[in-house]
Amino acid sequence: MYKSFVITPQIRQWRRKCTLFLLLGMLFSFANLHARENKKVLVAYFSLRGGVTKQVAEEIHRKVGGDLFRIEPEVPYPSEYNDVVARAKEERNNDVYPKIKGKLPRFAAYDTIYLGTPIWFGQLPGVVKTFIAQHDFRGKVVVPFATSGKSSITKIMPHLMQMLPKSSLMEGLLIHKDEVNTAAPRIDQWLRTLQPYKESPEKDS
Repeated sequence: MYKSFVITPQIRQWRRKCTLFLLLGMLFSFANLHARENKKVLVAYFSLRGGVTKQVAEEIHRKVGGDLFRIEPEVPYPSEYNDVVARAKEERNNDVYPKIKGKLPRFAAYDTIYLGTPIWFGQLPGVVKTFIAQHDFRGKVVVPFATSGKSSITKIMPHLMQMLPKSSLMEGLLIHKDEVNTAAPRIDQWLRTLQPYKESPEKDS
């Protein structure tokens, strides 16, 4: 025999609670989506002739999103390797900050900056120093990544700390040139386990 279904006060209360939880869940999801859309992330990098640092920067950009900006010197580096070395040594020895071309509008809007660079003679290239000096990094999270033939990223981390004293500097990632084509899993792991940088009391050899 068919029996009519009676909606009791308890059922009505339960339905109201379910509706409320559903609405709260929708609002929370929308808020998270809106926050992600408004999160300001920049991947800025210097890469000589669009080499391995560019490749790493593009892989990171695919994973973290945001904007991608290539740091380029106003006067390009020479095409011959020995000439590049000579210019890089001159910039290092004389503490030269080469002018860079292109402007990055609304830098203040970015919250997190992934900063990519090759390591030259155990130091930051002058053009990367220029980029740092020309922008206000106060209060921003800076996530460094670097490429090198054999240097360790620990060589440049103290330099970054000196240049970014009011930023939150994170642990960096180093990709050697011969590893760049298989670096995606390491980049994934690094991004998942990012930690603030802590300077080691031990000096590099």
